[in-house]
Amino acid sequence: MSKEIDKFKKACGALEKQADAIEQDYAAHGTNRKHHKDMLLESSKEIGRVVQTLKDAGKTGTQLKDFANESAMMPVMKTALNALGQLGKEESRLDRIMKDAAAVLKQMNALNAEIDKEVTARKKKKDRKVLAVDSKSLPEMEKLLGDFATRIVDFQASTIDLQKMEQWALEKDKKNFDTWCTQEIAKTKADRKTRDTAETDERMFDDRVIKREMGAIKKLVVDVKTACGQAEKHFKNRETTQADAELQKAWDYHAQIKKMYEPHARQLAKMNAYDRKGLEQSKEGKVMIASIEQMGAAVDALSKLIKKFSRATI
Repeated sequence: MSKEIDKFKKACGALEKQADAIEQDYAAHGTNRKHHKDMLLESSKEIGRVVQTLKDAGKTGTQLKDFANESAMMPVMKTALNALGQLGKEESRLDRIMKDAAAVLKQMNALNAEIDKEVTARKKKKDRKVLAVDSKSLPEMEKLLGDFATRIVDFQASTIDLQKMEQWALEKDKKNFDTWCTQEIAKTKADRKTRDTAETDERMFDDRVIKREMGAIKKLVVDVKTACGQAEKHFKNRETTQADAELQKAWDYHAQIKKMYEPHARQLAKMNAYDRKGLEQSKEGKVMIASIEQMGAAVDALSKLIKKFSRATI
């Protein structure tokens, strides 16, 4: 009867709504988990940098515990412990999500079995050529059964099955952090510099980074020109010391611009003609390449400008 199928549709809708909420919760959990795990990885790298500084100052050791109580280590250790604490909360959250998923999945399977039983009964009436209202709504009931069965499979795959495949646990991340710290502490200064440079370069084609740095460079260009202008005034007043001080400011600003530009330039230089052509075919790519070229032009032009005033003060 129509009332029967309406009842099933309503029950399916309610359970599907619960399944949607659980999937969203699980996805948010995964996003948070990745963020805090990334924080642990970055913390281990910073720990390695701090350890290198301590070693340069004469401190000896091969393990984290040998450096953990140093004052220079406190900020990064605080960040790492906070990330571990947040991962602990995510572990509790995951337990709740999996319990909720299992409970809803059980209800969905029970409802599915009930709908399947109803469909079977209606088919028997149809086979016996019993002219009942029940059999007239059979196609609609069969569609509901098929759609709901598919939703059950998808829901299990996106929650319970996915977690079984990932097998995430807080203890794993704790062990990973210990391993990362040991590896970072063992790195040489040269190895760490090579790795840090490579990682910095990899981020250089992020349009958000380029936009942010272009904004900073525009301000620094103004600062360089202002310092040169002040140097010129001091030179005219025969105030050589003050002029040199302003020129040093200009060179410092120039160095900041150059530091931002060089990683972008390295990445651009690494690109072959085919990859560069592909990048240029997108609007974002064209803007990024143009921005990097503008950075390089600013470095060259400002260098000439500062040198011009430097010669003028001699």
